[in-house]
This record gives sequence, structure tokens and C-alpha cells, in this order.
Amino acid sequence: MRSSTTTPSPNYKDMRDPELLRYGTPDMILVANGVRLYIHSSKCAAYSKEIHQQVLHPDSFFGKMLVLRNGRSTPAAIALLDTIYSPQKVPPNGLLFEVCEIAHDYDMQLVLQKIKLGLIKRGSATPLIEAVRESVKVQTALVTGGESLVPSASSSGSYAASDSGIMLRNSSADGRRGPSASSIGGDVVMAAAEQGARPARTVSFSGVPGASGRTGSSAVGPAVSLTGGGGIKRHGAISFDIFPSGVTRTGVPLTVLEAYAEFTLHELRTMPRFTEVPAPIRLQISDTRVRILETLLHTQQSLKPVLAENRTTLFRKPEAAECVR
Repeated sequence: MRSSTTTPSPNYKDMRDPELLRYGTPDMILVANGVRLYIHSSKCAAYSKEIHQQVLHPDSFFGKMLVLRNGRSTPAAIALLDTIYSPQKVPPNGLLFEVCEIAHDYDMQLVLQKIKLGLIKRGSATPLIEAVRESVKVQTALVTGGESLVPSASSSGSYAASDSGIMLRNSSADGRRGPSASSIGGDVVMAAAEQGARPARTVSFSGVPGASGRTGSSAVGPAVSLTGGGGIKRHGAISFDIFPSGVTRTGVPLTVLEAYAEFTLHELRTMPRFTEVPAPIRLQISDTRVRILETLLHTQQSLKPVLAENRTTLFRKPEAAECVR
């Protein structure tokens, strides 16, 4: 899998583009953030049952038209189409998370598996690192308008969990209210509440000063309780906070976590730059690997002796001190 292909990507904004016409005449319009993209219904309907139903029963006025939900960006929609049209192309690193969320919105399991396979074939933590950094930039700009976010050591507050992540409403010791965020491996990770989306869920939080004096949720055992919609996926002893958009508590889509967990499961060599990944995300990858191994253990009894012999190596987790840095 690769980030670019020898065959140029179609220009979906031009219905007369030669590369687009190679697949036939476009018969469907995809609207992303007010921009019309011309596509083929047979391509997208093959990846999503929901889109397939819309193709079978088109609107009497607009015809075959699909408007992306949750205000997804146009570059992310184009990256998703490139993943669908090209057999060996994966989304750019900066759009990786949003493309996974769009695929999750429309239950495009085959697209998610293609992305997962592409990450495994790359065998590097670079896409994850760059995706996390880009996500921090975009989400911080959405929440604060570009303001600097530095949580106070004496702050406490409550989280409002949106469909795409967690946002902190903070009260400092001197009574002033302002934006703050939880510290995740030295990077501030926040997500904006989506306007017009499902009602936000309240998350109670008590700040625990970290090693550097900043407050944030502990990666080992955060004091967080969820109320309202959404829920927690549980796999035996492992639990993940999964929001409706398919992202986890750290803002990383579950598909991406599974890709890196499966890489470490099948390939016992060291992944380049993996130590640069924030510690809480590495911990979630380790938990995902445990969940995959437990699933194999329950479904394939022949693997039980192998797993019992290598349990110490395969189920190894980051040290607690490393996770709270």
C-alpha cells in the first residue's frame, strides 16, 4: 500500500475529467461542505449498505445525491474517494482520522479494512504521529480559535463529550473560566463539539497533577464517569471508550489502533518511530493487542499452548511511570 499511485486520481469536481470517465459516466453527486463531487453510484454503493439503499430509492427531486453528515471537510471526502477508487492508495496522514470517521459513519467496513491493511504494510508509526499532530492543530483551532492551551496545576472541571471526542470546561483556582485540556503524552488533544449533532454527554473529572505539574486524565486509571448516550465497548477485562464517530478516548479511531496492534502481533520486529507515539496511545494499542489475542484464544483452541508460552512477551504493556509522562 502506498500514499501515491502511478495512476493519477480523478478530479471529482469536474464531471468531464478523463480519469473520472475511465470508470464510466458519473451518475451520483456527493456533497461535502457545500462542494459537489461527481462519483459513480456503483462504486460507493458497493462499500456501504446505507448508500446502497439511497441508490435504490433516490430522492424524487435531487436524484442520486448524498450529503455527508457531521460537517466533514472536502479534502477528507476526496481522500475517501481516492481510497475507494484506487486499489492501493491510503489516505494522507493528516486526513487519516477524519477519513476513518467518515467510513465509520456509513459503516464502510471494507474501506476501514483497506486502511488498516495499508497501515500494516507501511510498517511505520509516522502516519499515526503526523495524524495525531494534525488532529491537535485542527481541533485546538476549532475549540479556541487558535489560543494557547496550558492547563493549570490547580484546576478542576468537567468534560463535555461530543461525538468526535472530549472537550474540557475548566474552572481555575482564582475563579476565572477558560479553555483547558487534558495532557496526552505531552500533546494537548481536544475535539470540538459538533453543532447539530447528538446531545453531548457529561463526563465528570477531577484533575490529577501529572509529572510536569499539568492536570489531566491518567492513562493508567482516569477518574472519568460517562453519563448519557454513547457507551463503552468491553472485551473481557479490556474496555474502550468508543464514541458514535468510532474514535476512542484519546481521539484515535479504533481502526488505526487495531492496525498497529495487528502489526505488533504478526511482526515481532521493532516499528520505526513507535517510541515517539504518545504513551496513552501506545497503552491503547497494547490493550487492543490483548483483546485480539484473547479473541484468538477463544476461537482457536489450537493456539492455547502458544499463547500460554509467550504470554509475558505478547501481553507486555508500557510501564505505569512511562504512561503518565
